[in-house]
Amino acid sequence: MTSESANNRSSRWWIWILGAVVVGVIALVAFIAVSGDGDSEEAGAGEVTNFADVVRTDLVEIESYDATLGTIGGDPITSQRSGTVTAAIDAGDTAVAGDVVFRIDGEPVVLMFGETPVWRDMAPTEDTEVLVNRRNGTITS
Repeated sequence: MTSESANNRSSRWWIWILGAVVVGVIALVAFIAVSGDGDSEEAGAGEVTNFADVVRTDLVEIESYDATLGTIGGDPITSQRSGTVTAAIDAGDTAVAGDVVFRIDGEPVVLMFGETPVWRDMAPTEDTEVLVNRRNGTITS
């Protein structure tokens, strides 16, 4: 019994000594990092700071296309919006991205390029799958 307690005491002392050494090393490294060598003015003297003037202007990008806006084979022009067409651009006018091409029930329809619609109704579809939350933070199907 006495040899066991003596081993426990000696191992505890080694743990305390090792801990003190680690804390001392960390304190020394922190002191050296914070104190520096006092030459901070000389180190900054060699650096050159470059400045540039800021100019605010408009970005203009123009692309011209030789085309006619119309229908293919008599198909009607379609829109994702329902309603009555209340206005349209005049024949021969040039439409660019961001222009109002026509109005449905007085609301503008803006010309945009791309394959993905800018806005869609977020509603369940026939492909909608209901997921069950069985536990906080997990979703399973």
